[in-house]
Amino acid sequence: MRFPWANVALLVMIGVESISGLLGLITSDSDLARYIQIHRLAGYGILAILGWKAFNITSSLGGRRKIGPRLTSLALAGTLFGVLTLGFV
Repeated sequence: MRFPWANVALLVMIGVESISGLLGLITSDSDLARYIQIHRLAGYGILAILGWKAFNITSSLGGRRKIGPRLTSLALAGTLFGVLTLGFV
């Protein structure tokens, strides 16, 4: 694994995304809109980290592997792309 810190950073960012997204949904006070800003910043952080993760993803797809893990990796990448697209919309 070329960038092992990226997995930990992604895990932390996903946790921040989950908590700030939930708090942004359940709070109705306009002073608490900072949760939405934190959610937005964490989303951009995920995009930045994915630049480094792209190296690991492309190298793992190029090796001699069975078709099952390769299709699973592609399905997860497609799901991630869909979630990020919905977040931008």
